[in-house]
Amino acid sequence: MGAYIESYRRSLDDPEGFWREAVGAIEWDVEPSRRSRVLCAVRKVVRQPSSVWLVDSHG
Repeated sequence: MGAYIESYRRSLDDPEGFWREAVGAIEWDVEPSRRSRVLCAVRKVVRQPSSVWLVDSHG
């Protein structure tokens, strides 16, 4: 449970770094653009409901 809490805190404290690391852990056919990653991170931080997630990527 400690790793989950640490990861959750990092997602709030450093959303750009958190998502950069998360994107790097996935093997993509087409990696999402930085703009797409930042948009998703910002929506998560401000808790804006959204069904959009890394829209320009293909896994």
